[in-house]
Amino acid sequence: MTTNVSDWNQVWMEQMAKHKASDGGRDCVAFWSKASTAKIYENSAKATQGPRIVQMLEDLTAAKCLRILDIGAGPGILAVPLAKQAELVTAVEPAAGMIHRLKEIIQAQNISNLSIVEKRWEDVDLESDLQGPYDAVVCSFALGMDDLRAALKKMAAVCSNTVYLYWFAEDVSWNKHYKKLYPLLHGREFSSMPDSCVLMNVIKQMGYAPEATPFSYESNSAFSGLEEAVDFYRVRYNVKTEEQEDILRNYLDKILRTEDEKRILDIRAECLAVRFSVLN
Repeated sequence: MTTNVSDWNQVWMEQMAKHKASDGGRDCVAFWSKASTAKIYENSAKATQGPRIVQMLEDLTAAKCLRILDIGAGPGILAVPLAKQAELVTAVEPAAGMIHRLKEIIQAQNISNLSIVEKRWEDVDLESDLQGPYDAVVCSFALGMDDLRAALKKMAAVCSNTVYLYWFAEDVSWNKHYKKLYPLLHGREFSSMPDSCVLMNVIKQMGYAPEATPFSYESNSAFSGLEEAVDFYRVRYNVKTEEQEDILRNYLDKILRTEDEKRILDIRAECLAVRFSVLN
């Protein structure tokens, strides 16, 4: 992609608008409204994303981050272990299913230094909702904001040291399924979210000097059977009619592998770990 662009944030906004229009105007919060889907994600992350999570935790530990803000925290894949080594962790999460699961974990593990802000990042009030400043602000695969520059400015405003971002470097493996299914389900093409090339250039145009480390994201989603997979992906693919559900079921039956009586979808993506200091 050319770098001769006067406003990369406008590129981000246009690509995000195109993505949302192709997906019927929804955003990713809708995917995680049910606690059951949040649990499937949690199990998948813990089973297959261990090295990635460990590396993230080591990065923050090495930087001696004691006060941490986790944006798009989900069921606490990062926030929960971070709370065990930090003084204070604030988790921002808008999805009802993820919030439900995170609260269960906090209660079960008797975690007292992890609080939840049940809002989208765009709606968070820095003064009344947060306990800043934070040594580190983390946003892991949760950059679904329409206006990226505004979101990053907000992160920098509440951060006293470094912002850590994790995002996709290229089109991810699951998008090929969207691109095959959406013409069949909805009669329209699917458009992907903007990638980390756009992200990096937005950060640079804001005057920061981002550092980036590539890494591979490998995971899988395991289901007890085909029907659990259909139930999980029904919301993801915006399926509302019986005809659409039959199309989804037949497609999943073809792409899910079988192992130990489970149906499994493998997930692959090339990603970037991006960080920038607000002290520059």
